[in-house]
Amino acid sequence: SQTWNQMIIPQHLKKQSYDDLAYIFIAFGLLVTVPQVLQIYDSKSAEDVSIISYIGWAISDVFWIVYGIERQRHPITVSSSIKLIMNSFIIYGIVIFS
Repeated sequence: SQTWNQMIIPQHLKKQSYDDLAYIFIAFGLLVTVPQVLQIYDSKSAEDVSIISYIGWAISDVFWIVYGIERQRHPITVSSSIKLIMNSFIIYGIVIFS
């Protein structure tokens, strides 16, 4: 028995739509991180930036990379890999400019 959602949106289109939406949010998530990276390196200061928070985000990114690879979820793997790189830039900036 199909639910109303399954009758309206075929399963293969639903999966593709979710993947497309995931890539949109990947881009959004990365874009909102860029200002923090730029602020740290432009001002050469990370005085009010918490290294603990960004280390936590980096650890979380590693988990999501492994999860994405294991489950073959490319949007998760791609976004978490890029976020790990950006969070690493922030952590490095905090270390050298604090």
